[in-house]
Amino acid sequence: RNFIYSLHWALQSRSVLQAIFNRFNKKGSLRGLDIGGSSGFLTCELASMGHRITNFELNSPRVEYMFPWLAETCEVSDLVNAKVKRMEDLKINILNRILRRGPFDFICFMGSLLLCEREKVAHVLQQAKTMLKKDGFIILRENLNHEKKVKNNNTFTFEELNAYLENTGDNI
Repeated sequence: RNFIYSLHWALQSRSVLQAIFNRFNKKGSLRGLDIGGSSGFLTCELASMGHRITNFELNSPRVEYMFPWLAETCEVSDLVNAKVKRMEDLKINILNRILRRGPFDFICFMGSLLLCEREKVAHVLQQAKTMLKKDGFIILRENLNHEKKVKNNNTFTFEELNAYLENTGDNI
């Protein structure tokens, strides 16, 4: 069931991202970062469009076992890579290693910010912003199913996160 849901999410997200790329007149191969990319369905789907994508995922078995299989099956192994990382761990030393190939055209948070602790959201978004090209952009698309999984008051609800982002705007 999770496999089918992840595939459905990736295909649906592909359409959303393609519309965003068209809106910002982004053509050709883009370099992107998929934060909280799980097993890599969206990463591989974007790579199948010709983009070079790095997947950050907290769950080590997904990165070590599922991701390589999926990338090979989708025939995009040369366009993708994955790291076992928490989004909260976006620090300068990690960024420098990742950015050796240059900054990103876009960074996706596809359902992951609702899992981030409230006090770390600004830091995560500030660090992500430093990883972008001058005309790069951050894409946020939250998964309301994550809201149900979080059982503490340390994270935002969807409505709280939306209000927080509207209030902070470009100050991040």
